[in-house]
Amino acid sequence: MDGRLAEMMRFYATLHWGSNVRGRTTFKRRQDAARSFEGVLSCSDPVPADALTEVRRELAAAQAFLNSAEASRTVMENKLFSEQGARANAETWVQQISADRDAAHKEVKLVKSRETSLNVQISEMKAVIKSHQEMYGRSENRFQMGLRSNEILTKEVNHGHSEYLVGIQEFKKSHENLHKLFSQSDPKETTLTSKLRKRNRDLVHRVKRLEKANSARSSRLRLEDMDPEALVLMIEETLAPDSQIRRTMKAVYKIGLEDGRDHDTPADDIARAKIRFAEVRAEKQRKAEEAAAAAVFGNFLFCGDLPTTAEETEGFSSCLSSNSGREISAVIQVVDQVVVEQAIFQQAIFQQAEYSRTCS
Repeated sequence: MDGRLAEMMRFYATLHWGSNVRGRTTFKRRQDAARSFEGVLSCSDPVPADALTEVRRELAAAQAFLNSAEASRTVMENKLFSEQGARANAETWVQQISADRDAAHKEVKLVKSRETSLNVQISEMKAVIKSHQEMYGRSENRFQMGLRSNEILTKEVNHGHSEYLVGIQEFKKSHENLHKLFSQSDPKETTLTSKLRKRNRDLVHRVKRLEKANSARSSRLRLEDMDPEALVLMIEETLAPDSQIRRTMKAVYKIGLEDGRDHDTPADDIARAKIRFAEVRAEKQRKAEEAAAAAVFGNFLFCGDLPTTAEETEGFSSCLSSNSGREISAVIQVVDQVVVEQAIFQQAIFQQAEYSRTCS
């Protein structure tokens, strides 16, 4: 125990006394030779005052340095603690900010997906609206075209109906005139009258067929106003392309058109024909040419043979002045009216076909 204490004291004295004491050889030898605490204390010599002052100064400087180091260490520890706290706070704040940023990113992605879906829906709705607008435009155009076509068809139907009624009334009048003429004519049945009766029946059947066709096509029938002269020329071109027959037909039409009175009755027709031809032909010549003119007219009416010579034409004209010639002239007028009605009806059918082709 004493040896250890001596070693400790020796070490403490070495540290305490400084280099100027530790370097002395005599002190060193006595210190090394000391084996007890008293020997160590006895081996020490009084230290000079300047050495103590220098040691104190160094000790004070070391103490001050140590204090400053401890103060700086305390400051650094405090700073480190504050830095650690600030770092922890910053990490916590960064974590919160990161969580908020992730939540914001998720919300932004959700909003963008909703915006994309809304844009798709808006584009689809725009396409649907555009298609509906186009469909509405087409429907409006079709409706307007339907209205215009309905108005046109209504006007055409009304016009055709009125024209048809007028034609039927004229045909009824001509039919009645024909029956009156037949009742006033010779009751003796001849070949010509039988042919005329047969022709009349054919014309009646034809008119009935025309009435059926007119009733079937009344919804789209359109009749245009026609010039009477154009109708006369049409009938002339249909019945007789020969110039003599044209002149004869014009003479027949002039007989009915020169008088301004009502010339629909058989009496007026007979009176006008008698006044026109009484002064021109004699009674014997009239009777002699009657048979030839009747034969010529029968060929013209049923066979299509036309009078080509001047004698046949004159006989045809003189036939119109006799009683049977008056009957035949009335029949000619009825036939002419029927032919005119048939021509008008054919022209109306042709115009209807043209109108249907232009509409389609």
